[in-house]
Amino acid sequence: MAVKQKKPKKVRVEMTLWDVILSYPDLANPKPYKGKIYYKVDALMEEDHPQLGDLRAALKKVKVATFGPDKSEWPEKGNPTIQDGDAREDSKGYKGRKYISTSTQQPVPVVGPSGKEFNPAMVKGGMFGNVAICISAWENDGEVGVSIYLQGVQIDTKKKSLNFGGGKTVQKMFELESEDDDDGDDSTEADNPDSDGDDDDEPRSKKKKASHDEEDSDDDQDEAQESDDDEDSPPVKKKKGKKNFDEDE
Repeated sequence: MAVKQKKPKKVRVEMTLWDVILSYPDLANPKPYKGKIYYKVDALMEEDHPQLGDLRAALKKVKVATFGPDKSEWPEKGNPTIQDGDAREDSKGYKGRKYISTSTQQPVPVVGPSGKEFNPAMVKGGMFGNVAICISAWENDGEVGVSIYLQGVQIDTKKKSLNFGGGKTVQKMFELESEDDDDGDDSTEADNPDSDGDDDDEPRSKKKKASHDEEDSDDDQDEAQESDDDEDSPPVKKKKGKKNFDEDE
């Protein structure tokens, strides 16, 4: 339960986590959770990620300002931490990594490497990217806490995404043609994390026989994974994140 105390100090830290693995992204049409909508994603980091120390320091700075220096008085709820992925062996990709859960009640910008808008519905678990966050205190009905708010996501479409267990699309299952070829940042094979870039491979779906015997490839995006319902703190209304993802010193 969050701590009941005076209104917390106005302390917030904004930063961008670079080169993380995205898991359980819910950035397009999130399902309601306890009557509220949360746009969210887990950011997974390797044990030797260079920003883990900075992230720990940022969390501590906001918590000390909010709850005081005595850790024994810090609450269980409203007290986000860098979590150990080994404790979540039920979730593929977490083992041997650290992670944070980040969310907000407002839609956030999702862009590709060049800053061009990326369709949030195309963001899948296992993709690599950069995540802009804000660590800030909240106050609600006399209770205070700290949350890690999601501000924006930049997808690294040049890196091959990890296999987090997504299934086939309906296009693949029923050999349908893709009707939406301009989802995402750039509709090139280099920017499609599920494409191997080999045009000579025989497609698994049927070929469409046209007047010039041209072939249309099926969309090979994975299905979105179910969202992670482990929110533990009331949201606060905040400003949208910036698209330039510059780290706030």
